[in-house]
Amino acid sequence: PWTHAGLECADGLWSMRQHGLIPRWTHGFLTSVDVPYRPWAPRAVDQLGAIQILLELEPLLAELHVVGSPGHWAEPGHWAELSAGLGQGPPRRLRRLLFHGLPPKLPELGELPRRFPAVHTLWLLGHDKLRSGHLRWPGLRRLRLRHGRTSEWSEGNVDLRLELPELVELDLATPVGSRTGEREILGVVETLLGLPSVEHLRLSPVGSDLAAALLPSAVLDRLRSLDLDKVRGSALDRLLAHVDRLRGLERLRVSVTAVVAEQRAGVLAQLRGELAKFQLVVGARGS
Repeated sequence: PWTHAGLECADGLWSMRQHGLIPRWTHGFLTSVDVPYRPWAPRAVDQLGAIQILLELEPLLAELHVVGSPGHWAEPGHWAELSAGLGQGPPRRLRRLLFHGLPPKLPELGELPRRFPAVHTLWLLGHDKLRSGHLRWPGLRRLRLRHGRTSEWSEGNVDLRLELPELVELDLATPVGSRTGEREILGVVETLLGLPSVEHLRLSPVGSDLAAALLPSAVLDRLRSLDLDKVRGSALDRLLAHVDRLRGLERLRVSVTAVVAEQRAGVLAQLRGELAKFQLVVGARGS
């Protein structure tokens, strides 16, 4: 594998630099690479070739960050080119795969699940709200799904179909805001109901309407831990009203702002008294 010593002597990074690849190191070994993917650039094909060489030669390369924009992700040809380029050759040892700047509809992953059977962690980070799409990845254990810009005038989580039979941990962004519609709330709950293997769930942010739809549902019956981030004050009232549904959790972590903690101090005290596994995280005022 490439180490700092060899690179400093022979400038082995030159090939990566000319293709815009950004290496990350752990104890002198190449373990992660950022890829600012631009399919319209003259050297896009060479960039994919450089990535393939790294995947073949670097035994400790475990993580790949592919950063794009919704304009080219939305073009089927661009995504197919990337999927085919990354998926060439024998199955890879990559463990974590991260895509940034995705469009509202998730692109098809093509051959990636088959070419990267060792991947256990996948991040899908949108440029705007992620609204719909289908994801199938057997063997995936951890998924982080995040919105980008959260405009109140666009919908999120309306029709996300996740076919992930072995998923254990899910970090899911919710479209909670002042104009959140019923379709968005129901969409979140339906997505979660379609993932029966999930044991550890993180949701952010959490408003009253989402809490009201989630807490009575069957989603809680199979969870071991629940992490609720950026919880609104009105949602805390919902938690207290459904406190019996939360007793079976091994851990309940609730994060609120300092203002909410002050305004709902009584409710938080009651939750602490009712739930032995309750953990409270108070952020900075206004955060």
